[in-house]
Amino acid sequence: MWDDAWAYDLATSSFCEDLPYWSGLIKKFRPKRVLELGCGTGRISFAIATTGLSIHPNFKLVALDSSQIFLDRARARLISGYPGSSSALRFIEGDMAKFTLQEQFDLIVVGYNNLAYLAGCEQRESCFRAMRKHLAEGGRLAIDLHVPNLSLLAEAQREIFPAVRHELEWINPAPGVARFVSLYKTTSYDSATQTEETTHYWEIYHTDGRHQHMVKELTWHHYFPSELRALFQTHGLAPVAEYGSYELTPFSAASPQYLWVMATA
Repeated sequence: MWDDAWAYDLATSSFCEDLPYWSGLIKKFRPKRVLELGCGTGRISFAIATTGLSIHPNFKLVALDSSQIFLDRARARLISGYPGSSSALRFIEGDMAKFTLQEQFDLIVVGYNNLAYLAGCEQRESCFRAMRKHLAEGGRLAIDLHVPNLSLLAEAQREIFPAVRHELEWINPAPGVARFVSLYKTTSYDSATQTEETTHYWEIYHTDGRHQHMVKELTWHHYFPSELRALFQTHGLAPVAEYGSYELTPFSAASPQYLWVMATA
């Protein structure tokens, strides 16, 4: 996704609205073995490991990501900021679309819209097969995905010059950084494949007066409810809960997110 772990941390580490949700799932289902896919630099991982250890002294979390750069930063953060979780948390390199581990898990977590990065049909099918293979009988799969913004996607098909939108802004997010601003524009949307192309602009203002400008291109797949349910059913998974927000409101047509929990069928 990104190639600069420090900048990625600036963009993500100040976002904490989802952490009580993930900690709550750990408390509710009380898993002993958890797999997190697309862990990045460990933002969600540390919350899960801390909560899991408070319930089970032998709690284990395997956190997988395809970026060795991100994983190196996650391991450094584990040593410096979360030494009490070092016995429970293991960061490993792997592709969430085709991973193979020699173990099964009570809970698999795919947070922060990570399933959307599986833009190809083969990638999605391979990922769902792998998740089901690694899920213990009676286990749970929990996802966090954005619901498609239909007005924005329709605009992307009409406009010659798409609007640039203000996405994030953090004040004093890290030592030496006064301000972080994220802007983005949807450059195209292919309704036949449900694929969105976006350009993200990161503006980093340092306390010493320096200014960094970074540009990143992303490709997303947008899931619709019936499609998601069919994917789960095809791979032997049945719904346990369908939430539409981190406050656990029931999923509806007005929900901004899929916060769904599935069980082995």
